[in-house]
Amino acid sequence: MISYYEVLNHRSQRRLSEPEVKAILETVLIQLVPLHSQGKAHQKISLQTLQQEGQQTILLLKHNPNVSGSPTQDIYDLGLVALELLTGQVPSPRRRHPDWDWDKHCLISDQLNAILEQMVTPNPDLRWQNASQVLSAMGVVVPATRPPLKLWQWGLVGAATTLVLVVGGLAIGSQFIPALRTRSPSAIWSWQMQRDGATMFRGNLERTGVYPPGGPTELTQLVWRFSTQAAISSSPAVSEGIVYFGSWDRHLYALDANTGQERWRFRTQAVIGSSPAVSEGIVYFGSHDGNLYALDANTGQERWRFRTQAVIGSSPAVSAGVVYFGSHDGNLYALDANTGQERWRFRTQAVIGSSPAVSAGVVYFGSHDNHLYALDVNTGQERWRFRTGDGIFSSPAVSAGVVYFGSHDNHLYALDVNTGQERWKFRTENWIGSSPAVSGGVVYFGSGDNYLYAVK
Repeated sequence: MISYYEVLNHRSQRRLSEPEVKAILETVLIQLVPLHSQGKAHQKISLQTLQQEGQQTILLLKHNPNVSGSPTQDIYDLGLVALELLTGQVPSPRRRHPDWDWDKHCLISDQLNAILEQMVTPNPDLRWQNASQVLSAMGVVVPATRPPLKLWQWGLVGAATTLVLVVGGLAIGSQFIPALRTRSPSAIWSWQMQRDGATMFRGNLERTGVYPPGGPTELTQLVWRFSTQAAISSSPAVSEGIVYFGSWDRHLYALDANTGQERWRFRTQAVIGSSPAVSEGIVYFGSHDGNLYALDANTGQERWRFRTQAVIGSSPAVSAGVVYFGSHDGNLYALDANTGQERWRFRTQAVIGSSPAVSAGVVYFGSHDNHLYALDVNTGQERWRFRTGDGIFSSPAVSAGVVYFGSHDNHLYALDVNTGQERWKFRTENWIGSSPAVSGGVVYFGSGDNYLYAVK
């Protein structure tokens, strides 16, 4: 066997290619899954402990894994090793300088760049939390021994860096990286309808994913495109002639819907994957820096911000002067839309990446603790909960007295909105992170088995 430190030194250019590094990452992460599922960590990942034997990569255990070790530290260390292999700079300058920009020293895809950015972020709360999460983001089927998943990243992976406007009718979309398209739960088209003065993710408070204004029936031309400095996975919201969206370059943007010209931008401290909601002249969105922001829709000036204890990937819902959203700290929050003051919070046992749906005085959302919850919008009191066999990232859709949602246990569920009793469930061959669309008595949704389904 030979260490990857030696492998790197034997290369004429002292660096490895992206396919080589991705293969190494995949192999090592799969080795880490059983360890991380027990809450343990390797704690000694380096170019020296990564060994090559023939064509295989082997992660050597230098000691007995520490039960109290942090899997997030393994993710950080493995990310730094990947940067060292890609750039040939050992030790990686990122170890000493958190703002070091490796883009100037290697040419890699937006997909890998975004994954590495989440691996080596200095704040452990903003990192991928275990090997299973990183594998999922890479589009690799997570080994069956995985622990309950905390997959807030599902809503973040799979976007390129250009916002595109096309016409035939009119639609707003984001340009996805093909390699990740099958693993992204975002809709291709993200036109937002307005109702009661509010514009938000999946078109309405019920999150049904139906957009009456319609999209193009024929593609006739590219009207404009706008480039940011990183991937875009936030679905755009269109209100009063302005397009609002977030980017992995940490900015929320406001563009003229007709011309694509920038009106303003607002910088946060981390990736923005949350899709904005616009109501009463205010734009609401979450950031991976843990804040829910409220900005003036016309100027981009900050009205207020609310700090949670972890990443916010959930897209807010705004109803009757209250903003509802989930956080990776396990809480569903209800805030006063004008002041940002907390009305109430509801604690679950795991990350909330699901975006809440609001209907008839009830807010519905899923958690990675395997439950779908129904709460009273005014008090936050639990009406009911329904347990599935795995985590729920899918945002629920409410229609005609039924709430529909997918689970990572491979099922689409239909529950009675009043009682939480199961009406029916439909099994696919893989996880369901897709948020269902409901129209004309048919439920449309995607699965990790590569199929789009229509059921009734």
